[in-house]
Amino acid sequence: MKKLVGAVLVTALLAATGCAAVKQGLEYEQIAAQAKSEMAKAKAKNYLWRDTKKILGKAKKAAKKDDWTTAVKLATKARDQAIMAQKQADEQASAKAVF
Repeated sequence: MKKLVGAVLVTALLAATGCAAVKQGLEYEQIAAQAKSEMAKAKAKNYLWRDTKKILGKAKKAAKKDDWTTAVKLATKARDQAIMAQKQADEQASAKAVF
């Protein structure tokens, strides 16, 4: 009986861990897609920041190693940088219009 309970607990733990990895993998995929979209918008404004693409590349490498925490963190950073680059482009365009 003890072996059966132990086996069930180990199976449950492995299933929960696997589900968490799948969830993080899906979260990474979603954020990476958002980052690519925002980067395309920044590039269209000719204002994509220098390191944003590199950061997303590092996120992809982390994802290949199943380091989902790092992958999500870096993809989020790339997405946020692309959004900030767009805002900066808009602010610079407004500043030029004043002068």
